[in-house]
Amino acid sequence: MLLFISFCWLEICRLMYNHNIDTPCQKFFKNYQKTTQKIEERILELIASNPQSSRSELTEALGDITEDGVKYQLNNLEKKGKIERIGPDKGGFWKILNNDSLQNPA
Repeated sequence: MLLFISFCWLEICRLMYNHNIDTPCQKFFKNYQKTTQKIEERILELIASNPQSSRSELTEALGDITEDGVKYQLNNLEKKGKIERIGPDKGGFWKILNNDSLQNPA
């Protein structure tokens, strides 16, 4: 139930943010986007340094996110076309397909 409420809150904030409605939701959603982007960048850096990293190894290296959170982020990165899993879960590796921030650091 709590997960459903959290999802609804996030969805409401996203809609309000997209329609430029000036509310506390905007600040929340901007911070949420920044946090998500930072986590994605950190995961991509870890994968670049060790493509054979497992979810549990990434979780341990990140330190401030759960293994389910890492799984969620990895799925999002795959959907965005930034990474691809090559081979099986055990013995496979991550391939970075497109990441401008690693290729052209600011």
